[in-house]
Amino acid sequence: MTALELPAAVPTMRELHVGEQVALTGTIFTMRPAVYEYVHDGGEMPFLSEGSLIYNASPVGRKKGKKWTIDSVAPDHSTPLDSMIKELFVRFGVRGVIGRGELGKPSLEACRQYTSCCFHTIAGAGPLLASHVKNVNEVHAIEKLDPSDAVWELEVEDFPIVVMIDSHGQSLHDMIRDVSNRRLLNLQL
Repeated sequence: MTALELPAAVPTMRELHVGEQVALTGTIFTMRPAVYEYVHDGGEMPFLSEGSLIYNASPVGRKKGKKWTIDSVAPDHSTPLDSMIKELFVRFGVRGVIGRGELGKPSLEACRQYTSCCFHTIAGAGPLLASHVKNVNEVHAIEKLDPSDAVWELEVEDFPIVVMIDSHGQSLHDMIRDVSNRRLLNLQL
């Protein structure tokens, strides 16, 4: 498993390849469709910086006094957000997006053009993934949005992800589909 420290530098992103398992350590930011729409409409995200990673997720957390804890943080489906991912790379210098589900040509081209990657993590394993969250640094926009739609700034350690689209324009979904189709052709009589 490859260790990836955040913020992610361009040379580091170039070294990652499709199918590679990665243990992520650093600060990630959750985003949901409402936040993507806000960004798409010109909204600012001053807490994002060059090399940030976005996690398409809706944390389940509790506030104890002034401190938040996370009970679960499972990935959301990224496919509906495919056309908006490039904007995060362009406007904020984001270097990657974590989620689940297949992303298409818009994300593939954006990753190649902006030396970024798209990652998957384990769907249905929210409590396990939450065990890799070491701290909730802040919950942004919670006064404007439902807590599940707010942007959670999470400090993670050895957070398990897999490279689904690399900065070279390769897609694990495409590779699996190609191999499956070739094997299927060999099975036909």
